[in-house]
Amino acid sequence: MLESSSGRIISIFFFQVNWIWRLLLCAAVTWLVLRKGFTEESLLVIRGLGVQTSTSSPTYFWTSSTRFIPTSSIQDIFIYEAFKGFEVRFYLSIVVEGEEDVVVVFPSLLPRREILEQVWRGARACLYEPKS
Repeated sequence: MLESSSGRIISIFFFQVNWIWRLLLCAAVTWLVLRKGFTEESLLVIRGLGVQTSTSSPTYFWTSSTRFIPTSSIQDIFIYEAFKGFEVRFYLSIVVEGEEDVVVVFPSLLPRREILEQVWRGARACLYEPKS
């Protein structure tokens, strides 16, 4: 009698493979299924209210982080450059009143300078638009 190939694989898996390897394989499959594989970052500028930054995690296990900064607390928005090894990186940052550290808007994504300039111009135009 012919055995089906899937039945043979299952019988090999359950009867001939050590239980530790089965546990590791199940954990790896679970991790592969539950990971998103990407991190999503966003900046939302609301005229007259403030700025909201959001960062999602690369897996479904961790939650995303969202922060709202009211317009009255924003001192400045700027692009600065930093060196990491032999590489120059550009960061979009928000200076918040009463805080020592700046808020880095896209900490994982690190877009190119040209893209950061477009976001910077749009954010400043929305936040600091002259009242008509």
